[in-house]
Amino acid sequence: MATTTFNLSGAAGGFSTDGSDRVSLKTWICVMGVLLGWFMAVLDIIVTNSSLRDIAGTLAASSDEISWVPTSYLVAEIVVIPLTS
Repeated sequence: MATTTFNLSGAAGGFSTDGSDRVSLKTWICVMGVLLGWFMAVLDIIVTNSSLRDIAGTLAASSDEISWVPTSYLVAEIVVIPLTS
């Protein structure tokens, strides 16, 4: 009969048994950068959608024509996000 053992003290599993559950500064900087990017993307979408009436008035566009503004903005954002990895 075979038995399987797990070694949690190695770095491969990402676990530490010595009680030091600290996250490095580099990881926190990365997390804050991702959160800032996410916040800016959501803020841009909100600003675009809330100013849709002003954009339509400036361009003299109908509601059918102006509906392409947020759609094209989101498509452009979806294309750029994977490129910035």
